[in-house]
Amino acid sequence: MQLRTAVFLAAALLCASIAAVPPAALGASPYEIDVIVSLTGSAALSGSQEAQSLAVLENVVNTSGGIAGRPIKFVVADDQSSPQVAVQIATSVIAKKVVVLLGASLTTTCNAIAPLLVKTGPVQYCFAPGMNPPTGGYAFTASVGARDLVALACRYFRERGWLRLGMLMATDATGQELDRQFAAVLARPENQALHVVAHEHFNVNDISATAQLARIKAQAPQVLVVWAIGTPFGTALHGMRDVGLDVPVLASAGDMTYEQMEQYAGFLPKAIYFPGSGAATLGGLSDDPAVRRAQLRYFTALQAAHIRPSYPNGLSWDPAMIVVDALRHLGPQASPRRLRDYIASLHGWAGIDGIYDFRTGDQRGLGENAALLYTWDPSKKEFIAATKQGGRPRDDTQHR
Repeated sequence: MQLRTAVFLAAALLCASIAAVPPAALGASPYEIDVIVSLTGSAALSGSQEAQSLAVLENVVNTSGGIAGRPIKFVVADDQSSPQVAVQIATSVIAKKVVVLLGASLTTTCNAIAPLLVKTGPVQYCFAPGMNPPTGGYAFTASVGARDLVALACRYFRERGWLRLGMLMATDATGQELDRQFAAVLARPENQALHVVAHEHFNVNDISATAQLARIKAQAPQVLVVWAIGTPFGTALHGMRDVGLDVPVLASAGDMTYEQMEQYAGFLPKAIYFPGSGAATLGGLSDDPAVRRAQLRYFTALQAAHIRPSYPNGLSWDPAMIVVDALRHLGPQASPRRLRDYIASLHGWAGIDGIYDFRTGDQRGLGENAALLYTWDPSKKEFIAATKQGGRPRDDTQHR
């Protein structure tokens, strides 16, 4: 009931704020912002939801003035979850001498694009949290970084006595990044009780991972880390069922979609957790008033568009809003360098993922204090916040 009231109040606030600002001039030429996402291929579910949110955000921005009175238009291209295709699209976009490029959806596709932008831009704002852009460069990335997410998950494991870890990682850039971050976090003194008892890999194009999972099962892990986004995640879950391995699973928040949970309902493990950030569910609203307002506006806008949001919907929201806000301050004629410098100095900005501070130089502006853990409740068919942001326990005892 309280959540319904909060959403109602947010709807009233959103309507009031829109009414207070004149819409973008209908006759003005649109300000186009190019976007690369995965609408097909292995990451199609998450990429499609990122594009879905941008369509809603485009309307929100245009009904609140656009950019200098010009409506914005997101020009979306499909990279087919392929680094090669992403580079081809990015090359054609850069040739237009644009200021900013949003996307892509995967760490591997973002990493493939980034070298094209090193000298003069444009600014790239990647939607994949696994990317680690260099300080001072033209690339920025969304959400909380992999190391902070891993640290949160390891703390959760320790608190529950899950000390024997099995790992099944995809061999793509996302899986490789998680391998590195788990190695770094497990080396910390507080995690000395945690032990990796089996560590296997599989290719994102493999149709089976049963051999790897059989070897993992033989080592009796208490929890299994599966890091593969989209179709390969389903391959891993199939393999778990086939070999009879039923332990809690830690998975990428990129797999936090209702469509996947419905598709995999027949072979989901009993407990599955997703480390992420922001407004994946109303139950995970922030305690920070400014962040909470941003989250409620986000939920209200998506619900008005009849969209049931899940985690990937949020990955494109803050990056696009940060870019729009920057261009509103700088003007539509801003250069890539001015836009980069503006974002790099931004701090105290409240989005759905938390309070951003880019002065840390990590090109993402968020740390572990913005991270939280979600779980899937099959009886309610809902994603539930298992912790508050920063990993703090929830007030209820449902997930303790």
